[in-house]
This record gives sequence, structure tokens and C-alpha cells, in this order.
Amino acid sequence: MLEILRTGSEQARRELMDLLPDLRAELRHHLRDELVEELGLELKPDRGPDDERPESWARAWQVAALVDLTEEHPPARDLIQQFTDRCNEQNHWVRYWAIATAYGNSGQRDWARARSKDLRVDADEHLLVRCVAWAIGAHDGDQPCEKALLWALEGGNVPFPVPEQFVVAEWDDDDHDPHELTAAALRGLRTVPLLAAFDGIKRQVDNPDFASHTWDALWVLGKYRDTPRAREASHTLARFIVTRRRDRRFYDMIGFAVRALGVLNVPQTELLMEELGNPSPGVFVEAARALERLLGPDRVVATILQAVADTPTKTARLADALRVMPRKDIVAALDKHLHCGHPEREQAARTLFVELGGRRAFDRLKERHQSLDQRRLFAEELDKRHRDHMKLIALGDGIATWISVGMTVAVFLLGLVTAGAGIYMLFFSGEINIQELLLTGGGGLFVMLAKLRFNGQIVETAGARAAARLALFNAFQRRLQHVDLILSQRFLDGRQVDFDELRGFSEIVANIQYETQHALLALLPKGSDPTIASLQPSPLPGLGGDKPTGDKPTGDRPRDE
Repeated sequence: MLEILRTGSEQARRELMDLLPDLRAELRHHLRDELVEELGLELKPDRGPDDERPESWARAWQVAALVDLTEEHPPARDLIQQFTDRCNEQNHWVRYWAIATAYGNSGQRDWARARSKDLRVDADEHLLVRCVAWAIGAHDGDQPCEKALLWALEGGNVPFPVPEQFVVAEWDDDDHDPHELTAAALRGLRTVPLLAAFDGIKRQVDNPDFASHTWDALWVLGKYRDTPRAREASHTLARFIVTRRRDRRFYDMIGFAVRALGVLNVPQTELLMEELGNPSPGVFVEAARALERLLGPDRVVATILQAVADTPTKTARLADALRVMPRKDIVAALDKHLHCGHPEREQAARTLFVELGGRRAFDRLKERHQSLDQRRLFAEELDKRHRDHMKLIALGDGIATWISVGMTVAVFLLGLVTAGAGIYMLFFSGEINIQELLLTGGGGLFVMLAKLRFNGQIVETAGARAAARLALFNAFQRRLQHVDLILSQRFLDGRQVDFDELRGFSEIVANIQYETQHALLALLPKGSDPTIASLQPSPLPGLGGDKPTGDKPTGDRPRDE
């Protein structure tokens, strides 16, 4: 990373700056300490201006990186303070990037605000740095700063509006370069875009008399995303793309305008789809990325599928556009259209899959779909079996309950009739032998009824046990199904299952079997019958006498055995 900051290309340096916030803390601190040590040797007040030297531009990138890594580190903060001082750092571009990067970093923004108060009143400071300081002040509501910045944006074509607040003696005469003033103001607005400056930025894009100003103005327009002028900024960029796409002076800026268009979050689908046919690779890539940012993976895939169906000759070009977008999201979005029910769209999705990843990738996806369909059918079959088991459980438990209730009611009614008949015969019949016969028969009847009631309780208990066994067996199936589905998903995702994971899954299955066995045997009636005693919980093969724990084997037996 240090070498990239010293000698890397602009693209590599920019990508590195984007990665700095995501670095782990240890690496961030180490890189910060290295930059503090290296930049400490670069502070040379007597060096003089060196705008054209490569090492000065490298130093600007290093200072910008240090700003993003500073956090609350006092040595780094002091070093940045010195690099924004023109007495220590003669190169105004280094000073500019130090203050601009600090304001763009939320952790350093308060420091940048405080530092800008000194910079904007320093009459000897370069106008590039002062414009950044004025933009920061204008964003905080300072009207003199806003007026000074708008004066610079217009090229200083009117007298300086706030001479009592700021001194700009070197620009009071008629020999100043208006392009230099406008460039400095645009650089300040790239850091802090102001709504008050929107009309001036728009004029720079609609009337691009000076190419370097247009480049910065396009950059600034992309900054108005969350403002009331976002839609107008989008239309201005679209107008620039349409009118200037064949102008050689601005040919390289079309891709940059397309990128800014994608940032504004205002749909421009037709224009971006048209730019996918642009012969410039840079414009093509920016148009594809802008489409994905504005529409999202699902909508952009639907749009491209429709374009493929309407114009099959553009299939290869549109597939190339999909390659530029985030691959995982695009593949998932295409996946949804393989079985959408529209033959043309399904065929277009299959064609794009072949173009996107080759025939092997499509065959792999087809196998994955077949496996998923099989797993879905298997899961549906298990769910149907689960529902059937629940119906059997409810039916068996209901039958047993109603048998028990019926026997209890029968015992009550027969007992009531027998008791009434006995009382009647005792008081109203004169035949003693008949009374004795009835009383004796009644006693036997009560014994029979008691046995009948006991048998009803046995039926109810047996029904409840049968229902419990079905419930336990169903739970056993479901738990094994979960393990099986996890393993299948690992296979479908292409993830390798190592030995430790496989052993863990085996232990889970063994625990499930062990717990189910104990739960089922606990439902058996307790008694002295040796056939019952022989069914009491026993160890499963290979598990020993205790519940599986996953401990390492002990004893003299070899581990393999």
C-alpha cells in the first residue's frame, strides 16, 4: 500500500483510498505510523514550489491517506496541521488535498471547519485552497464566503463583492486569468457542493467553452443527489451526453458524465441502454454500472432480457454489460427468469447464462435446479407424511378417549339400574330367596363393571401411548430431515464438508437416535415381566453405555477400530 501511494497509477491510488475505511484496526494503525514517519521527513519549508514534480503529487496522495487514517492520533493530527500551512508545505495542491480530504472524512470534519477559518482570510494563501475554505464556510451559512466563491466561479468578471472580509489584492487588476479563478471555485465545489452555485455549474456544462472546467463541473453535478436540484442535474447531464457524444473535445468526458448520471438516483433507462452500444469501452462500462445502480439487479436484468428478446443480435453486447455488474446479484436475478412462464424471456435468460458463464456454468445451474426440485419434492413428501401422522395421532387418541368415556358412562348407568333394582326388591318383594339371588348377582355385576372400567382405562392409556410414540417418531424424522437438508444445501452451494464437520453431523444424528430410543422405552409399562425388562434402554452400537458426547476414544483399542 505504501508503494502504491508512492508510485502507483491514479486508478490504483483511488482504489486504495476506497479500501482504507474497511481495513482492520491493526493494519490501519500500522499504515498510519509508517506514513507519519515517512511524511515527517518530507516537511521542508525551503523546498519551494514543485508543482510539476512527481514526488509532490505522490505526497498529496500520502497526506490524503494519512487524513483518512488519523482518527484521534495526536502525532498524525499535528502533521496534517503542518501540511496545511503554506510556511511548511509550498505545494498548494498538497495543502488543497489535505483540507479537502479532511472535510470529506466525518471524523475530521470539525477540525477542517476550524482550520478553514484561518485559510479563508489568509491573503497570501493560494486561491485554490481559499476556495475550499470559502465553500466550507458557505455550507455553514457564512454569506461572505458564499459571495466570494460565486465571484470566483464567474471568473471574477465583477468587482470582488466582500473586500471588507477578505483580501484578494492580486486579483484586483485586469491582468488576472478568469479560467484560473473558475477552476479554483470548481475544485472547492467538488468538496462542498452548494445549491447557490448550481446555476453556474449548469452553465459550465451547457456551454463547455473550456474543457477542464467541464470535467470538474460534471463531477460537481453528480454531488447533488440528495438535493432539490437532483432531477435538474440529471437532465443536464443527459443533455450533455446526447449533444456532445460525437464531439472529439469532450469524447473522454461522456463516460464521466454517465458515471455522474448513475450517482444521482434519477432513472435514465433509455439513454443508458443506448449508451451500451457506444464503441468506447469506458462509456460502455460506466453505462452498465450506472444502469445497475439506478435500477437494481432485478429490474436491470428484466430490462436487458426484454432488449435481448426484441433484438437478438445485441445478445453478446448485453451479456458483456451483465459481466460488468456484480456477478452474484445478476446470476440470482437471471435465475428467477428461467422458470417465469414466459417462453421468450426464459430463452433469453438461458442464452444470457451461456454468454455470461459458458455452457458449463449453465449446465451446473441446471443440475442445481434439478437437485433443488428433488429436494423440494422430498420435503413436500415428508410434510405430507407429517400431516398424515398427526391425523393418525388425533384419530387414535380420540377413539381411545371416547371408548374410555363410553365405558365410564356404561358403568355409571348399569350401576344405577342395579342399585335401584336391589332397593326395590329389598322393600317390596316378600321372597327372600329372590332378594338374596339379586343381591348376589348384583355383587357379581359390580365386579364385572369394575373390571370393564379398568379395561377402559387400559384402552385410554394404550391409545395415549400409541399417540406419543407416533409423535416421537415424527419428531425423530423431522430432526433427521433438518440435518439432511443442511448437508444437501452444502452440496448445492459447492461447499466441501471436512472431516470435523462430518463427525459433528454424525454425533448429532447419534444423539437424536439415542434420545428418541430413551423416550420410546420410557413409554413402556413398568413390571417384572422379563420381556419388558429386556427392552429397557441399552447402548446403541458404537456408543458405549452412555449418551454420546463426542469425546475422544480411550482405552487400548485403536482409534480406527
